[in-house]
Amino acid sequence: MEKLSLDHLPPGVRFSPKDKEVIELYLKKKIAGNDKDTWFIPEIEFYKDEPWDLPIKSGIATEDQEWFFFTEQSLKHQDDNPKKRKRDQKQERVNRKTKDGFWKSTGTDREIKSGESLIGMKKTLVFHIGTTKGKEKGIGTKWVMHEYSTTQKDFDGKRPGQVGFCYSMCLIDVILT
Repeated sequence: MEKLSLDHLPPGVRFSPKDKEVIELYLKKKIAGNDKDTWFIPEIEFYKDEPWDLPIKSGIATEDQEWFFFTEQSLKHQDDNPKKRKRDQKQERVNRKTKDGFWKSTGTDREIKSGESLIGMKKTLVFHIGTTKGKEKGIGTKWVMHEYSTTQKDFDGKRPGQVGFCYSMCLIDVILT
């Protein structure tokens, strides 16, 4: 895969889109099948890789410790109590497990707006090594992911020409402390 080189740009210039730009300029175009504008952000099976294996798959040649990817979310079956759900409500949860660990959501999802309109959501997750079950519940790492998804029905992936119903764009970074 060809990488987007930032070498020809002045020092200090980076690929660092704002949340609104992630949704409007990249995620919506990917869902609409307009890959010519998003060619440098690779589509990967994100949750099949460990976070430390992802930087080499990045489509942007950078020394920054953040990388962008598209992924089609895979849903997992959730054993839940149907009595606690509203009638006919489906329980859909994204499978965020890898071979060595899992991505755990932290905090509340944040709304992304364009003017007064809600256009997407941003979820923050931290990678934990280990399992979600048993006494040992996994050890947190410095790998952080910001997962962006659109909330607009026009980009639900079910319209003619759209390429996936459940795409998200992920920003991975390592928090160095």
